[in-house]
Amino acid sequence: MRAVYLIGIGGSGMEPLAHFARASGFIVAGSDPKLSPKQKADFAKVHIKFHEKANPKHLASYDTIVYSTAIPSDHPEMTHIRLILEKEKESSIKLLHRMDFLNICLQKCWQSFAIAGTHGKSSSTAMLAWILMQFKVDPCVILGARPLFMQHSYALGSDKIGVYESDESDGSFLKSKAKLRLVSNIDADHLDFYGDMNALSAAFAKFCIASNLLCLNIQDNRLEKISKLKKLSAKLVFFSCFESDAEMRYYANSNPQEIPHYTGYFISDSNSLEIFVNNRNEEEEKNGKDIKHSLISLGKLHLKLIGPHFAKNALGVMALVAEAERDGFIDIPDFTIEKMLEIMNAFPGLERRLQKIASIKGMSIYDDYGHHPTEIECVISSLKRYQATKGRLIVIFQPHRYTRTAAMYKSFAKSLALADFIYLLPIYAASEKQLDNVSSHLILDCMSSYAREDACQVIAEQDIQGILTGARGKTQEGDILLALGAGSISQIIRLEVKKILEE
Repeated sequence: MRAVYLIGIGGSGMEPLAHFARASGFIVAGSDPKLSPKQKADFAKVHIKFHEKANPKHLASYDTIVYSTAIPSDHPEMTHIRLILEKEKESSIKLLHRMDFLNICLQKCWQSFAIAGTHGKSSSTAMLAWILMQFKVDPCVILGARPLFMQHSYALGSDKIGVYESDESDGSFLKSKAKLRLVSNIDADHLDFYGDMNALSAAFAKFCIASNLLCLNIQDNRLEKISKLKKLSAKLVFFSCFESDAEMRYYANSNPQEIPHYTGYFISDSNSLEIFVNNRNEEEEKNGKDIKHSLISLGKLHLKLIGPHFAKNALGVMALVAEAERDGFIDIPDFTIEKMLEIMNAFPGLERRLQKIASIKGMSIYDDYGHHPTEIECVISSLKRYQATKGRLIVIFQPHRYTRTAAMYKSFAKSLALADFIYLLPIYAASEKQLDNVSSHLILDCMSSYAREDACQVIAEQDIQGILTGARGKTQEGDILLALGAGSISQIIRLEVKKILEE
């Protein structure tokens, strides 16, 4: 296997795989009708051939074809390769799901980490990569967003440790080979694939059972239930964080003392935590004293990033690294908790995760990938708390997928209503076909239940420039404008910002 063709090469999970494979020595090509100018330039720079129009003829020189679940079954290249495989039972051509190819790319690593959860996967994966890199461990990294300390969303690394973001959306995270795992949360999403929350939770349970070391957000009720499964044989690690010291201590003391539990409470602002770990009975055994309810202070976390969700992600990642190193799953020379805290405090963030991209006429502009009601509420609340009594918070939201919008339009309206004003773009279809009677107007029509009647408006892409410059009359100096969505909104907003700043 030396020549790989990726169908949908520009996808958030496919693009880093393409670059990783190329850096590993593979001949790489692919097709995608939605490549951005930057993606095209990046591919061309490293000699990755790309096609914007799918054509079965493109596959002729490749022995491995990689696809994701987002690729429809009637895609011409998929149809062609499946016909070949049906006719030639002993064909030398391999058709692999994206996750199977990721496993091949990381098979050189003797130990790997997989990060899972409905929310926070990219941030947590980036934080884990940052810690290992700063400790001079050279990990292989593959994730779906670009950390600001990396040129791309991958790092070739050495053959020691692999780090990757897993994907529950299509069940492919169950193909993970990594044995060191973290799960941040389980929330209602991708139910078009799973059917209901029971099936989604069951899939996460399978993911957890297949681990050797498992770090769980014990405040998540579904993960708390999974932690008690009899089939679970992994070494467990818990993490949690709270608004007050008293709340933290009460919760931490109610959990099993034999399980390492990293916990903390917010101090001064939503980015800072005082962090503790339970003593796991070690001191009790050593000194013969009954101190099983004690917590040991590890120090303070002061992130540069806005929002309590980043602090909690960081706590989980640090718990995972500390226990992996402590129990010999990985070896980090000169490792100390104090040094890890110092490293985490310098974490620079990642692209499209509450990233400030510009200031125009006194208005700050942020870009975020949030596309689920829980994520939207978290991001808007974080910015509102950050700006306090300053200007207004104005959101431009691009709904992602017709199925998600149809299932969650009421929840979208409720979450978005936390902003002072909301602009809604048309739905970004991704790979889906349009559904009858499903549009951004579903969200708009629900807004009156949660916000002022005039606080929301459906717009077209060409209206964005007027919003950024204030020509539409809604934005003004001191405001914060937040672009939200997992589709093309980031490319659109950044292009318009660039035009304005270059004038």
